[in-house]
Amino acid sequence: MGRDGKEKIQTEAVEIMRPSRPGFCLAILLSVGSVFAATQDAVRDQAQKALRSGDFQSAVRICLAILQTNPEDEEIGFLLSRAYAFDRDYTRATDVLAALIRRRPANTDFLLLRARIEYWRGDIKAAESGFIEVLGISPENPEGWAGRAFVAAQKGETTAAEGYFLRSLEGDPKNVEVLLSLGLLYRRRGEFDKAKASFERAFLLDPANPEVRGALTRAATRTDAIYEIRYVHQPETFSDPRGSLINRQWAFQWRPPKNGPPILFKMDQTKRSGSRDTQFGLEAYPRLWTDAYAYLDVGFSSIARHYPHSSFLLEIYQGLAASFEVSLGYRRMNFDPRPVSVYFGSVGWYFGSFYSVLRLYVAPQGAERTTSWVLQVRRYFSDRNYVFAGFGQGTHSTEIRAAGDLLFRQARTYIAGCDWTLFGHVHILASYTRLDDQGLGRNTFLFGAGLKW
Repeated sequence: MGRDGKEKIQTEAVEIMRPSRPGFCLAILLSVGSVFAATQDAVRDQAQKALRSGDFQSAVRICLAILQTNPEDEEIGFLLSRAYAFDRDYTRATDVLAALIRRRPANTDFLLLRARIEYWRGDIKAAESGFIEVLGISPENPEGWAGRAFVAAQKGETTAAEGYFLRSLEGDPKNVEVLLSLGLLYRRRGEFDKAKASFERAFLLDPANPEVRGALTRAATRTDAIYEIRYVHQPETFSDPRGSLINRQWAFQWRPPKNGPPILFKMDQTKRSGSRDTQFGLEAYPRLWTDAYAYLDVGFSSIARHYPHSSFLLEIYQGLAASFEVSLGYRRMNFDPRPVSVYFGSVGWYFGSFYSVLRLYVAPQGAERTTSWVLQVRRYFSDRNYVFAGFGQGTHSTEIRAAGDLLFRQARTYIAGCDWTLFGHVHILASYTRLDDQGLGRNTFLFGAGLKW
């Protein structure tokens, strides 16, 4: 082959490999489009991550930037409406949703968010209409039934709310929010066994959820066994030469059928200064109204050498949402020759596996006039088993059992212990309390054992 032939072949090969001008432009456009699409996807991911992390302002900024170049992007519009709603800018959220719903009036995601916003705003009637509209389009929609349940519960229609929650769980049995809300509904109705079962289902699905753990913790005190017999031994020693004291308690607890309030019958005995004193009493925990119960404690002593000849305590607890509890109470101890009254209250907070409570005591009359407080923290390992520690300041930061306890004026109290149930039936109590009062030290040990069935 001659030189001219070789050059011709090479020229033809180059021409074949070189794209035509229109084809070359199309390739460039496709390449740029791919890069732009990848960039858009990355920006969308940033917006979604900001929304999930709770950085709603960043999510709003990213969505608005995307919509400037692509105002018809429904996915970003819906994400923007959620960011506004979660940031409690309900007006902007509903404005964005209105435009989306005009384009797609049967989109249940858009309609559900609008109904939820009305619920968050407090417009229960509009929210209910919105959830009914969703169910008219999608009759088995679990989120629609959950919305109807929340509305019914807000209106006090607990039977209807229970049915709606259960209908929602038929379509979405792993919805932790619905299981938690159903458990709270049962607890408010006094159906504590059902409440605990619902909380346990939620816990298995999301064990790290602090609201679920707190709700399960609170369920423990209202789902104990029907019967329990218990003995508590409590010796006390002092840093000065005075002799040690011995306190004992024998108790029988009974919970009436159908989740009735637990009732504790007890007999306390103390040995001090060579003499004994005995007191008989009972404790009860009646349910009062929605998420509220009372603690009632009455006692009588016939001899009354050390104990008051009669005593009375009433404390009312009110739960607030899933995590908080407050109480107010009054205690009257009729010592001879002078009675003592104490007013008190508490604020408790459940967070994850922990429960902390701050109690304040005020004794308004006599030599014991004082304000005292005690802070205690519990760490739960299951719904019935926990350890605790606390610190208190003041005369009434300890449990007043007898007249001698009133002698402590500026006491500091340190306490630690545990409350444990083994094998579902064996109840173990143990604690140590140290009280320091102007150089005087008092050590109190408590050991208790009970049998539940």
